[in-house]
Amino acid sequence: MPTSDEDIAELLTRASTALEALTRAQDASADAKAAAKQSYKDVLRLIARHAISTYEGRTAALSGLIVELQEVTKAIETENALAGHVSDLTGIAGRATDLFKEAKAQG
Repeated sequence: MPTSDEDIAELLTRASTALEALTRAQDASADAKAAAKQSYKDVLRLIARHAISTYEGRTAALSGLIVELQEVTKAIETENALAGHVSDLTGIAGRATDLFKEAKAQG
């Protein structure tokens, strides 16, 4: 099944929602909130230039999303109170990886 623009847009939206929630989590450390805030801004930039109608655009958006989610997950994985956030972001990153592979195969 081809990677659709809607799949990627939905994944970027889920990621931005999860990251935004993490920036407001009361039990998150300052470092975790800072990492989430930066990744949130970067994901919003990915959404803004979401020119995914081309192979290059799809793979760039997915690759950027994967990097952002991995960075923030590393920053918060040692905080047990944030396990739910880590789980959400890991799931989104896994789906982004799958879509990235599909997009690469289509290229």
